[in-house]
Amino acid sequence: MKKLLLSLITLGFTLTVSIAKIASPSSDHVGQPNPYYQRTRSDSSQGYWKLYTDYNSRTTRVSFYSGQDELLYQEKIKDRYIKLSKRNIRQFDNLLSRLVDRNLVSSRVKSYDILNSNQWNATPQRIPSPFNEETVLPAPVAPTTPNINLEVVSSSQVKLSYLNPASERLLITLANDNFEFFYKRYSTLKEYAGLLNVSHLPSGTYRLEVDGAKKIVKYKVIIDQDKRSIKLNTVLNQFNP
Repeated sequence: MKKLLLSLITLGFTLTVSIAKIASPSSDHVGQPNPYYQRTRSDSSQGYWKLYTDYNSRTTRVSFYSGQDELLYQEKIKDRYIKLSKRNIRQFDNLLSRLVDRNLVSSRVKSYDILNSNQWNATPQRIPSPFNEETVLPAPVAPTTPNINLEVVSSSQVKLSYLNPASERLLITLANDNFEFFYKRYSTLKEYAGLLNVSHLPSGTYRLEVDGAKKIVKYKVIIDQDKRSIKLNTVLNQFNP
């Protein structure tokens, strides 16, 4: 168990040191003219990493995802940007490989088969309280994170709407599986509702993402021009750490 804990600590320290080494002071925009960059392996099912620099807040965020869009690791760097040199890209690819390919726990800790029935948890027990306690509910808190919704309104249009109480800077993109972007815009509006025309796009699978500092939402958009249909699936809806 000590070896396992040491391996986990070593991996986390290595990721932090590796990212810190390739970060540069955020004094200008020369190193990363495009504030949003996403890279994937040749086999996209093996995961990908994303690099995003917000010059307004002077923060760079590096995120590593599995092939199922699961966030594996994320780090925020204040007052620094990262140059997309070949060397830095290789380092990010190597970090992604270590995160995706290493099974630290399963390879070092003995595990056992899960039984079909578990008698210990089959009957939950409840202990009656001798007091009649009054439940005090907390006062509702006004939401501060974006509330995002996407719906199909016709065979050629989808409707994107969101509430953005804190006026976060949101990046909205629509891309295919090869990461070719067909739509990209930034928004700090507190409230928005608009139609996105996809009639010109060929049949296939696309990803619509709304990425903010506090929350990220991803939709899978499946377009079938022969059947004149659009299907939506939510693949990720989570808060950024």
